[in-house]
Amino acid sequence: MKIAIYSRKSKTSDKGESIDNQIHMCKEYANTHFDAPEFSIFVDEGFSGGTTNRPQFKILIDELKKGLYDVLICYRLDRISRNVSDFASTLDILTQHAIGFVSIKENFDTTTPMGRAMIHISSVFAQLERETIAERVTDNLLELAKLGRWLGGTSPLGYKGKKVAYQSNGKTKHYSVLEQDLKTAPTVKLIFDKYLELGSISKVETYLMQNGIKTSNQAHFRSNVIRNILINPVYATADASIYEYFHKLKCILPKPKEEFDGSYGLMPYNRNKKGKGNLQNPPDKWIISLGTHQPIISSLDWIKVQKQLKANSDLAYSNASASPALLSGLIYCKHCGAPMQVSGKGVLVNGTVCYNYRCTTKTKSRGKLCSIANISKGYAIDTLVIKRIRAMLENETALIKELKKHKQDLTFKIDTVEKEKVRIKEELQSNTTTISSLIKKLALFDDSTMEHYIQDEVKALHSKNSVLKKQLDELQNSSVNQDYSLANIELTLHSLKEFNELIDYATLHQKKTLMHNLIKRIEWDGENIDIFFYFLQSPL
Repeated sequence: MKIAIYSRKSKTSDKGESIDNQIHMCKEYANTHFDAPEFSIFVDEGFSGGTTNRPQFKILIDELKKGLYDVLICYRLDRISRNVSDFASTLDILTQHAIGFVSIKENFDTTTPMGRAMIHISSVFAQLERETIAERVTDNLLELAKLGRWLGGTSPLGYKGKKVAYQSNGKTKHYSVLEQDLKTAPTVKLIFDKYLELGSISKVETYLMQNGIKTSNQAHFRSNVIRNILINPVYATADASIYEYFHKLKCILPKPKEEFDGSYGLMPYNRNKKGKGNLQNPPDKWIISLGTHQPIISSLDWIKVQKQLKANSDLAYSNASASPALLSGLIYCKHCGAPMQVSGKGVLVNGTVCYNYRCTTKTKSRGKLCSIANISKGYAIDTLVIKRIRAMLENETALIKELKKHKQDLTFKIDTVEKEKVRIKEELQSNTTTISSLIKKLALFDDSTMEHYIQDEVKALHSKNSVLKKQLDELQNSSVNQDYSLANIELTLHSLKEFNELIDYATLHQKKTLMHNLIKRIEWDGENIDIFFYFLQSPL
């Protein structure tokens, strides 16, 4: 029986849970419970359990993946990791390679039925951690939603970002709001009007192309860009009708209905999954608040557009979901940047469903604006992409290494921010308690000198609390993107983990979802393809 023993201690010590004591107890357990154990010892001394970036632990994981051991033993669970997700990941590796796991202190032994049940319990805790992150994101966004702030990034067409100055700790800082851009707002209005008139995104796209109406970057409006404009609540008037619309969708509405009086536009938060392009969260995760900007579209017209989009989507769903093309919505023309659409469907003699990918600009302009070659064997390209992903997963390639590094860095940053938020809240509470105590004392003194002293002290503490509250607000703002990114990395790692298992046996819809969770876009140059993965800078 080949036994791996792992021992870790943050600081060198000869007391209690020293390295030698841990190893001795692990060996005693193995000699008692297993036949003829052969030991390999892995020791990390002076390393924290908050990270898996430990030299001997890395070597251990590599050897476990090669199946070199039958059982892994440690003195206590937190010797492996204090992070629930990292611990669950280690258990996943052990399970995949049929390696038992023993933690002496907690009597955790996966070579027994009760120990195996503990694996499921650890998975529950990992899920709990993910849900806690999601709750923290929502809480932070709700605080920002009350202020109607624009969180930054590219402003929606029709608007531009405007910085608002405020003082914090003696320094001038800024946050952003939206204001209407008189040059581009009419284009947004035209797109909504034309959609209500023509009833189809593709017809609006053709109309804009034929009339030379382009984006701010002088590019042709593509169907996905038009759709993103049409579904964006930021353009709608914030009145009672729009409140009822989002209330029925069970969206989070941090402002009361009476404040939706038609004076401003809407400020939506948490609609899209961070870093995942156009993938949306379910409506009950959306936060719909009031902005400080002027709306472009009436609430009734905006709602009419949503109903028309839904009707069109329902009609097209059966054809779209039945399409065997896994890369539809992901593959783009490298020449003009337009998406490639599926065309020319048929069935070969051997029963293979065949189809082409064709540049939409080439189709709509009849070859005048783009003449790139079609992908004549779309099914072959789909298969090629799957093979590339599988080859990438055979070893820990750049994508996986980058994801894990991002996760480790973000986890550290989030922990640091959360600790600082706790510290500030404690200091605020302490200052508030002190202010209350000083005010009570003030009533007991007749000495004017003492009264002035206490009043000055109260003013100083009050001023300090104002600074602390602004710092807390800034930390809450900064942690939103960090939490989003961490949750997104977890999703991508999970999708990579399940890819080989699911891609051959999943339903067509599940396969497409898996591809969209991993791939940001694919570019076709007429001869070759480049695959761009989330979190990876260079294509494969």
